[in-house]
Amino acid sequence: MIYSDKTFGSFLYDELNRRFLGFTANYAISTFKDDGEFPANNLPEDYKLLYLGYNSFGSASAYAIFADGHQKKYLYHLDLSKRIVKDKQTLEGRLADAVLYANNETQANVVYGVVDNEVWMYSVESGEEQRLNLNELDGEITYVSNRYWTNDAIDSQNNFNYLAVGTHKDGKYRIYLYNTIGGKPTGGSVRILKGEGKVVKVHFNSPGMPEDNAKAQGGYPISSN
Repeated sequence: MIYSDKTFGSFLYDELNRRFLGFTANYAISTFKDDGEFPANNLPEDYKLLYLGYNSFGSASAYAIFADGHQKKYLYHLDLSKRIVKDKQTLEGRLADAVLYANNETQANVVYGVVDNEVWMYSVESGEEQRLNLNELDGEITYVSNRYWTNDAIDSQNNFNYLAVGTHKDGKYRIYLYNTIGGKPTGGSVRILKGEGKVVKVHFNSPGMPEDNAKAQGGYPISSN
């Protein structure tokens, strides 16, 4: 499930009925329409959802990645405000072989994929993909996400917007944090977090966060990993 701060709604893929669904702030069900470029209901029976991520860049949107019975992969681009599927792409190239997916949520329409223990970036708009030069990574890549705190009105001095990449080696984890422009790292990591175990999800607190969660949600990645 993902949450959109722009529409104040939650969204998911209903596997039982093979459709995308939305929920209002009062949890009233909001169905998607089939008058977009591609249908949002009655998707193929052999589709398996691999990833669902939110993007607030421009309009409120989401990316859903499916694999069919032949392991062919498809990227759905959802318009959350209109409740339609605005685009569907067949993933080819390196991203078709990815074992882990993520997306940038704030700066660009790009999706990340981990292939052969490398992070690749795919532009949803141009269809181009490129390998990210993250040569300092040590261990198996187990986690990729866009972690950010961007609420200027509340806590501007502690703001950040990172591509976070987690690795695992010898029972220990590292999380490498990269500044980005357009979703692409601008250099080496600006911080490395270390600890015991393997990274599953990353959430955080900031000194300037208010007690009222509703005031913080605009700058915090609520729904993603």
